[in-house]
Amino acid sequence: MRNDLKGRNRFRRLLLGCKAVGKTTLLKSLLTAAKKTYPELITLYVSYAAETNDLRSCICHHLRKSGIIPNTSEFLKEACVDDGPTRDIIQYLQLDVYDLLFTDKDYLCSYGITPGMAGRIVAAASQPPLFERLSALLQSANKKLFLVVDEFQNVYTNSFPKGRQIIGDILALGEDANGQIHCIISGSSTNLRQLAFAKLPETLKSKYPNYTGIDLNSTKYQARWIYPFLDGDSFLCLYRTMKQKPHNYEPSTEEADGFAELFIKTGGSPGGLSECLQGRDSSTYHVSAKSVKFDPEPNEQAQVLQAIYEALPLVVY
Repeated sequence: MRNDLKGRNRFRRLLLGCKAVGKTTLLKSLLTAAKKTYPELITLYVSYAAETNDLRSCICHHLRKSGIIPNTSEFLKEACVDDGPTRDIIQYLQLDVYDLLFTDKDYLCSYGITPGMAGRIVAAASQPPLFERLSALLQSANKKLFLVVDEFQNVYTNSFPKGRQIIGDILALGEDANGQIHCIISGSSTNLRQLAFAKLPETLKSKYPNYTGIDLNSTKYQARWIYPFLDGDSFLCLYRTMKQKPHNYEPSTEEADGFAELFIKTGGSPGGLSECLQGRDSSTYHVSAKSVKFDPEPNEQAQVLQAIYEALPLVVY
């Protein structure tokens, strides 16, 4: 917020970690805390676990609600569209600047706007490039955008027809040097780092049809990891917090075996612990793969991980 990051690479991150380790909870908490601390900050959380819209639509829609995107009359004046009939048509169509960013030239022509004028409007809506324009609009309004894009690995799959456009938009955000947009991308897939930095093995490319070898640049999107709580003392602190126990709480001798089993079963993950405390099976014997499960006949990887967890020191006083 002090513009200390302008022209630098420290305002973008790729946050990595296994499923249920707490990435989403952390990121949503950061957004809430940042918004309360800096009222001039605009926050936006987009999760591609559920979201189907492309990223630019999500961002523009949010900035329109925040009053950052100018009104249509101001935009048309900037685009040198002065004739009354064109203004009347756009008003009749109820198009605002957000709509004009995605409006086809032929669509405008079909309502009587001349091809030359329609071309001028569309060109004005797309130049300079979208995110460069949004960055300038944020700067002129003395605002900044804190953007979190979660479950990013999903956009590389065939579930997202506009996945390649979304990847390109994340790349464009990474190129912005104005410091107006702080972007964190995150996900749970073991392959996300390889996808983001163009290191995906040939054998996995069929699984991710939207992967084209675009490198998001590990300098622009610096990778950071969140790990499970893999030592007993840290896990005990997590347990105290989630159970709202006093800070000096220690498991009794009778509770020790159950606490140790809880530690092993959850793999030290906050999400796994939350499931167990709510009476649901955690099944989180995975460090980085969804396929590793805790069951009566675990696969080979699960057996190895279980052996590692059970060998970890667990201090219970």
